[in-house]
Amino acid sequence: MDFGISFMLAAAKTTSTVSNTANVVIKKTGLASWIVQGGLMMIPIIVASVVALAIIIERMLYLRRARIDTNKFMDKIKRVLGANRVMEALVICENTPGPIANLVRAGIGGREWKLDENIDSLVKKGKLKGVIVVGIYNNAKRIAEYTPSRTRSGSAKGKGGELSAYAKYIVQEVKPFIDKRYRTLKGRKYTGIMGSSLGGLASFYILAWYPKIFSRAAVISPSFWWDDKKVLKDVSSFRFPRDVKIYIDGGWKEDSKGPTMIRHMRKVYTALRKAGLKDIQNIMYYEDPRGRHNEASWARRGKWPVLHLFGRSSSIIRKIRLVRIPAKIGVGDRGDLFAQVYFSCGMRMTKFGKGFTVKNKNLLEIDAGGKITGLRPGLVFVTYRYRKKLLTTTIKVLKKSISHIDIYMNIYTSHPVKQLYVIFKKPGKNGPGKKIALKMITRYHGVYRYSGKKLGFVRMLFVDEKGRKSHTRNGRLLAPIASFSRNRRISIKVHMRN
Repeated sequence: MDFGISFMLAAAKTTSTVSNTANVVIKKTGLASWIVQGGLMMIPIIVASVVALAIIIERMLYLRRARIDTNKFMDKIKRVLGANRVMEALVICENTPGPIANLVRAGIGGREWKLDENIDSLVKKGKLKGVIVVGIYNNAKRIAEYTPSRTRSGSAKGKGGELSAYAKYIVQEVKPFIDKRYRTLKGRKYTGIMGSSLGGLASFYILAWYPKIFSRAAVISPSFWWDDKKVLKDVSSFRFPRDVKIYIDGGWKEDSKGPTMIRHMRKVYTALRKAGLKDIQNIMYYEDPRGRHNEASWARRGKWPVLHLFGRSSSIIRKIRLVRIPAKIGVGDRGDLFAQVYFSCGMRMTKFGKGFTVKNKNLLEIDAGGKITGLRPGLVFVTYRYRKKLLTTTIKVLKKSISHIDIYMNIYTSHPVKQLYVIFKKPGKNGPGKKIALKMITRYHGVYRYSGKKLGFVRMLFVDEKGRKSHTRNGRLLAPIASFSRNRRISIKVHMRN
């Protein structure tokens, strides 16, 4: 996967390199005589030799600069990808020189949208007359060229800010070239721009900057987080024509630290609605409950943006489905409740906030943004109304929070002790940690019960009343790491030593 893929975006730029060559002094007259005798044929041979030497020196210098600690680099990439932070992994590859980083970046982004298959399917079904797609390969400057400002913080600090020049290149060079070379309908009504990730961010800005060139845009999994969410400030100043068409979508599983992309998308969508743009006529907004930040998710949704922008779409509703994330909710928990509207043409639209009514308000609360909060245990009736259609569902509020866990620990010692303590610490964190006394069943057996919120991974060290620490039978310090993320029982045998 890449830092955003765009259509109608600029091609890779070429750069020229200059290499210095040293003067060669020939000391033996025999060699000079041999060169002179070679005549004109020696000139291309000498030139080729100098060029080859320059290339060898340049490659040696490049490989010298590209030296990295491969194991350290790969461990960092594995850790970041393991946390589903794909964007951060791509930034690391971008900032790391050398062929290994390039290969890893290609591996992360080595999949495709299947845009041609999706378009062919729409054409065969009679939903699309056909479009000309101009997909232009991005280059090493894609982060700068796809972003409207230079970011001041985060993993991409100091990067970006060349989108205005990039957009000018598209409008003044790329589009005229395509219009001259192919049978296009040149008017703004027939011209759109589409991109994902940073390409989605770029598409949104280009549509706003050039309303006389583009009348529609697909903004896929957009990087609205860029430069401290600058787009949330800029969107209020954008003036879109009344015939504009915008498709926005993203997934609930794109971020490892919660649905931050969805939160940003909702704010942009709300601002567009306040500016007077209408659902279906102007905007098609969709949240994919299982969508991730990859080409597989974009390919699965690939028909819908093309259908909204250029196809024969329909506003006839086939069904409405209510979605709750997470699926379960307990007292004190917060979640999201929203509606998915399915149209007869195959497209889907997400609605949140307005239209929901809670019958048992003392059990469950829902705010204007679609956030629900469990107040008391019980069965709750929720209704949703959209276009004269009424849908009713039930939500069971559990007695305990879904983040609540119970862990039982049994600690056995090889020697009698008066009191055992456990010291909890987060792995990698400094400090004394939290010391808790165990309940002593016998002088050889202590128990501890944890009942509360999930803590993730926790390191445990056991000490007795004399300060002796837990060891293994072989004399190694015993400080195991345990997962406090689910209900479980833990049994450990320790040897107390100084």
